[in-house]
Amino acid sequence: MQWIVRSLHRKMSFVLIFATMVPIVLLGFISYHTASKITEEKVTMSNLNTLRQINSYMETIVQDVENMSVFLIGQEQVQTYLSKTRANATEYLNMTGFLTNLAFSKRYISEIRIISLQGMPEVSNNTILESSLFQVADMSETYWQENPKWWSPPLESTTSAGKKRSVFLVRPIRDLNTFKTLGMLSIGIDTAEVSEQLRAAVQEHGVMFLQNDKGQIIASSTSDLDHDLLTMIRQQPKMNSYSEQMWEMDSGSGRHIVIAAGVPLISSWQAYTVIPYDAMSSQNRYVLLLTAVAVGLALLITAFAVMFFVKQVTKPLVRLTRYLATINPDSVYRRLPIETPDEIGQLIKTYNRLSENIGQLTEQVKINEAMKKEADLKALQAQIQPHFLYNTLSSIQWMAWMNKQDQIAEMVGSLSDFLRFSLNRGVEVCSVRQEIEHVRNYMNIQAIRYPDRFDMEVNAPPTLLEKPILKLLLQPLVENALLHGLLKDSMKQRGQIMIDIRECEEGWMECQVCDNGVGMSVERLQSLQAYMMSIADGRRGSFIPIDPLLEMELATHGSGYGLMNVQQRLMLHYGVSSQVSITSQMEHGTCIILRFKGEW
Repeated sequence: MQWIVRSLHRKMSFVLIFATMVPIVLLGFISYHTASKITEEKVTMSNLNTLRQINSYMETIVQDVENMSVFLIGQEQVQTYLSKTRANATEYLNMTGFLTNLAFSKRYISEIRIISLQGMPEVSNNTILESSLFQVADMSETYWQENPKWWSPPLESTTSAGKKRSVFLVRPIRDLNTFKTLGMLSIGIDTAEVSEQLRAAVQEHGVMFLQNDKGQIIASSTSDLDHDLLTMIRQQPKMNSYSEQMWEMDSGSGRHIVIAAGVPLISSWQAYTVIPYDAMSSQNRYVLLLTAVAVGLALLITAFAVMFFVKQVTKPLVRLTRYLATINPDSVYRRLPIETPDEIGQLIKTYNRLSENIGQLTEQVKINEAMKKEADLKALQAQIQPHFLYNTLSSIQWMAWMNKQDQIAEMVGSLSDFLRFSLNRGVEVCSVRQEIEHVRNYMNIQAIRYPDRFDMEVNAPPTLLEKPILKLLLQPLVENALLHGLLKDSMKQRGQIMIDIRECEEGWMECQVCDNGVGMSVERLQSLQAYMMSIADGRRGSFIPIDPLLEMELATHGSGYGLMNVQQRLMLHYGVSSQVSITSQMEHGTCIILRFKGEW
């Protein structure tokens, strides 16, 4: 350790190498972890998008089949055929040709089958040799009244085109006039075509399949499904259409990510994608190797660069130290030679300019004093400007009176008095009478803006009207009561503001500002009281940190800052013994009480 401490070169080399190694290693770890997460998220999102595409494909097929079934039920030729009890060969062939043409361009349609209940021959686009569909379907009239359509489980049927595995949409055909059941319609979706779409869409090493609410596989991208994994998936809660879910699952074949989504238009079907973790591990191993190589090379390059840098820095520092050791502090410092253009050279250059800067700073102080006097003159001139505003408002008031616009004249007069009181050249204290008059001016302006919405009543004994009070204490509270209590849309009664000023104890004054507005919730009131308590504690010296979420919540509502300003000014002027309290109840209004010891 002493070997390192005695040498600036070795200390800097050790510290810099250690300081750079830790971030590089940490950066490598974070990069690997981030890259692994990105790889997993990329694979997961890619499979989720694929699953959504399959759901869109299934939605298109199902919607097409349902539209086709609605078309066939209402088709005049079908209605005419099923209404008869006997048919000739021409009618049968026309119906067969019609169904064949309808299904010709749709590869996913395995069969369209119409069964008559009036004795007419069964019609299909293919010759049905064997089918168990209507042995599975409930053919009772009561069932079809409650379920106008029904999707079958996967069933095998033998036709002239061979054996096919299909799921069928089955629904009754009723007479359009009498609503009597004429026959049954079934449209089959070829699960082999759906499986082919799944195989084309599924990504490497993944498995995609569809199953119904009974756990039967409708279509799959592979015939080799993990039965243990399927059993675990079937135990998961069922989902509604358009809903999506993702979870991790361990089975006998390893760890997997399962993405599930409800098939649109068929609430009993779900689509699943199973992604084995092994598919992502190979990519993660490549990222790990690449990260390790990059970190190793960065460490070597950094170590050599640090040693070279430290050597270049310490050489001029050693020379500068030896030179300064020979300087007498009691004598005038002479200029030092500048040998290098780097930071150390700049340091020497700055030292040489120190004496020159002292003279320049002396001149700058003189200039600043002159500028300060000029600023004072400009501030004095600015105090004259409000007179122009008052004269202008007075002219507007006289013009309104001359034109018999009494309401405008009254509003402009109140505004002029309101501004004259607010801009009273920095005077902080006024009489109680002036403060009440200032509030009345404000309420006169608001009463013109919001006619017949509220009233105000002021109770103050004559003995207190000439007492001094801190200016602008009541008006912010009245403004809060008006804006956040009486003018809310939920206010269903005429607003009332009560101002009560009294001397509660010898030398103590109490001011109450109460309203019958919408009030505030218990949570809101507690938040406001906690915020006020934190300000009061900070003024008393026992500061409690303010919750940033609470401060953001108050800023969003906007109703707390006027009260906070009054509390801070009250404590600054009358001391920490002054008090501000607030009570409120939903739909019953709010009351704010100020207590302070007066200066009389």
